[in-house]
Amino acid sequence: MHQRVRERLPHLPLLIQTAERVHREAAALLEAARATPLNGIFAP
Repeated sequence: MHQRVRERLPHLPLLIQTAERVHREAAALLEAARATPLNGIFAP
């Protein structure tokens, strides 16, 4: 195993948690945008 991989592997759980959180937030924002009527005001 390469040294770079060994150094970064412990940080993988935090990276996954962050990616999942950002994905959930983006999905919620997209859903709110889709629920906004045409020519409506989008205010998340």
